[in-house]
Amino acid sequence: MFIILDEVGQTWYGIHPVREAIEILEQNPFAPFDTLRIDRTLTDIPYSTEAALQEMQVGREASCGMLASTPFPLLASIYREPNGNVVQCNPDNRYVATVPPESIRNFSIKIAAFLTGLQFICADPDTEHTVYEKNNLIEMPSQMGAFLGWYNVITPAAYSLYYTREAMLQIPTYQVREMNNGWIEIINYPHPLDFTKPDAVQNIVAASTYLRQNRQVRAQ
Repeated sequence: MFIILDEVGQTWYGIHPVREAIEILEQNPFAPFDTLRIDRTLTDIPYSTEAALQEMQVGREASCGMLASTPFPLLASIYREPNGNVVQCNPDNRYVATVPPESIRNFSIKIAAFLTGLQFICADPDTEHTVYEKNNLIEMPSQMGAFLGWYNVITPAAYSLYYTREAMLQIPTYQVREMNNGWIEIINYPHPLDFTKPDAVQNIVAASTYLRQNRQVRAQ
């Protein structure tokens, strides 16, 4: 599975919210980190919160990886860029089989709370986007995350150029709701590992087709 959160228009030059993002990643429902990957030198060192925080303060752009090797592979990453930031967590699907789906959703939302320029969350075990390839589906606009997966959250800042709030709430899939902060939460099938089941595929196809048919550039 990959879980990706994308933020634009924000610059993390201080300790906050980098520390909060790191600490929430450490609270992931999968496994504790044991290794820190220093991207700028392509080296691995024993994991510590302070080492990760220090690495994320180097230069105008910074990134690092946080890894767990047991019981299954897990990689989380933070990318700090001048005009935006990306937080990503890639648990082996064997973790996903044992963790309640709501724990994964809650974990994602907890990270998002610190991303004031959030565009989207996408959590998808279909890492090769096979449903899109096999059904010749058209991707969503990139600021919305491009692909529908098991779980998507899309903010008004991302969707409003192409869709109204009402159009987003009418996406034909398993569950769609507006969260208290105005974000649109989309659950395309009940369990993340159901992505090959006919109902899950049908929902992705129907939702993707709906978004393609109703897409239009709207005046801002």
